[in-house]
Parts: sequence; C-alpha cells; structure tokens
Amino acid sequence: MTDSRHLYSIVLGLWESLKWRRHGIGLLQAYLCEGENETRVHVWDERLVRSGIRDHGDIHDHRFSFVSTVLAGELTNQLAKVAENPTGRYQVHQVLHARENPEGKFVSKPMECVPGPLRASAKFVDIDFVSHRIRRGEDYCMYRGEFHRTVAHRAVTLVTKCDQIEAGARIMALRDAPPVQAFDPEDVDDLGLAKTMQDVLTEARELLLESSERAKEER
Repeated sequence: MTDSRHLYSIVLGLWESLKWRRHGIGLLQAYLCEGENETRVHVWDERLVRSGIRDHGDIHDHRFSFVSTVLAGELTNQLAKVAENPTGRYQVHQVLHARENPEGKFVSKPMECVPGPLRASAKFVDIDFVSHRIRRGEDYCMYRGEFHRTVAHRAVTLVTKCDQIEAGARIMALRDAPPVQAFDPEDVDDLGLAKTMQDVLTEARELLLESSERAKEER
C-alpha cells in the first residue's frame, strides 16, 4: 500500500484552482502539473458516464504509460487481452489525443499509433478481460499501447504519466456500430451536466477529506 498522506495535502490544497473537463468514460480530469511527467487528478462517478459508451468506446489504449494511485473509494481496472480476428466482435477506431482533438472526433486516415501488442492496421478483434480491484491506498500501472477500461462507482485517483509520445490512441466499440466520443464540446452548454459536475466535485472533496483522516489513523 502506498503511503499517500502527502498526496492528500497536495490535491486538497490545489482543489479550488483546478480546471476540470469531463471524460465520457465516467470521470472528471484536471492537471496538477503539465510537462515531461504530467500529473492529473481523476474524479470517477458513474453519473458522468456518457450514454452508450460502455459498449461503444470505453475500451482504449494510451500514448503514455502511467501509475494511478487510488486516494479515495475504489475501482476495477479491466485489462484487455486482445486478439486480432477478421470476424471479431469489436472494431478498432483511431483518435487523436485530447490536446489536438478536444472534441474527440474519430479519424479514418492513416496515423501514427501507439506501439503496443496490437498492430496499427488491425481493424477487428476479440477481447478477454482480466479484472483487478484497486482499493484506497493502492496503485496500478498501465504501459502505453495496452488496452483497458475502468469501472468505478465513486473514486478519486492521482495519475502520473511518463514516456509520452506524439501519437494517436485507439478505442474499441462493438462491431458495425458507431462509436461514442469521450469528449463533447456541447458539454460546456449543458446546465444539467454542470450541476452534476458540481455535485460530483463537492462529494469527491468530502470523500477525500474522510480518506485523508483514515490514512492518518492507519499510519
């Protein structure tokens, strides 16, 4: 178990100044620091899951490796074991990374993809999942090019990125169905979503405070 007591102070101290964006797989993201080794706070809540994305876009890889520490709550990381198959159940789609493509649009033109276990030209695949439950104070890592998805009812995590490259990423959706984009520019005009985000952040801060006190008591 990671000694994360100092991390609570950092995150809570910066909480009011953080700039959040919604990711459709069910979280809010904010940068603590940007640069060579970037660090983000992720607030997970099932109310943030975009409709339809569970079957049509939440399986993905990354253009970087990362370590994620669970500061509050718990989550399940489902590592995807991918096998290329022309008649496979899932279809692979390519996306540009969020800074180049804040609207999360899908691209069909050839692009540089993250090196990983699945070759860039693979279009259809089958997947088996290996699930790992990650509790408060525990962490897990993912290597760039690995596919996974995360399921969380409510959690706060701290993600440290490394080995980031300039490349696209890939998502997977059920075959012959349109994928659901993770980022939507219309989110900023959705008053109902704004209220949900505020509620989620308020509850997440309270959960962080409770978890911080528990971490102190356990040491």
